[in-house]
Amino acid sequence: METLFEFQEDSLQISEDVVQVAADNTENGYEIFRILFEHRGSNLHLPRDVVKTLAQRTGWGEYRMLQLISKYQTQSLLVNEEVLMMAAENESNGGEIMKLLFQDSKEDLPVTESVLMAAVANTRCGDECIETFFRYQGDGLQISEMVLIAAAANLSYTGRRCLELFFQSRGQSLQVSVDVVIVAASNRLAGHRVMEVLFQYQGQNLPVSEDVVRTATGNHGEDGYKIVKLLIQQRGQNLPVSEGVVKAAAGNPGKFGYKIMRLLSRYQGENLPMSEDIVKAAAKNTGEHGHEIMKTVLKHQRQSLSYKQF
Repeated sequence: METLFEFQEDSLQISEDVVQVAADNTENGYEIFRILFEHRGSNLHLPRDVVKTLAQRTGWGEYRMLQLISKYQTQSLLVNEEVLMMAAENESNGGEIMKLLFQDSKEDLPVTESVLMAAVANTRCGDECIETFFRYQGDGLQISEMVLIAAAANLSYTGRRCLELFFQSRGQSLQVSVDVVIVAASNRLAGHRVMEVLFQYQGQNLPVSEDVVRTATGNHGEDGYKIVKLLIQQRGQNLPVSEGVVKAAAGNPGKFGYKIMRLLSRYQGENLPMSEDIVKAAAKNTGEHGHEIMKTVLKHQRQSLSYKQF
């Protein structure tokens, strides 16, 4: 490319198609972009979708291309909701790209519910995107129930961090529905940390229903056990432990299902609901520790008979 400019500097035609092809070049795109801007500067015509193309790419070169566009172009980058979505979903450079887009913009960018949901679902840099949103738009952000649900479902630490940012900004005015708590209870890898944040900021106002507890006892991951333990610590005797809750634990085929059943049995004692359906659920359990669950169920039945006889 340098050679072409050397011999045809003024006559060389650089169309938008050429720029788009360079943007699509994942190996040498940055160097080509650098040469194009050095020779054409702000006169280089950019295709409409070039920013969107670069925002969704995961390579560091694509981020550097966006930096070049920001440096040489006299007008702000063309950033619409679709571009923000691409950046928010980018799990490699999304945080840095989002900062660049907002730094370059001379007007408010469209941070919609869909953009927020994409950001909080990002398992690597979603929290960086949310920090940028708050820095530039603050009180203008609309944090809906669906955004909170998406954050609670995030399987990495970033979901928890996003929730912390929301609570730090909005405090008690942030409404947490039972559906948000149910999703947190179902999170196999990060639900425990998410639930800790919810209790930290909502305390006794956090809605913990029977559905929440049943979802937690049926959670197949290690976090299922941790969540049930946390629920017991936070709510004690007020925790709704129904037949359905115990049945979910009895049928839990996860590695920690038997620990959940033991925890319920120890916590509830003779008050632990027990029925034929629960025994059947344990008998059907195909998990590695299904037999341990059956042992706990049968042991509890024997103890219950002893209590009644006494």
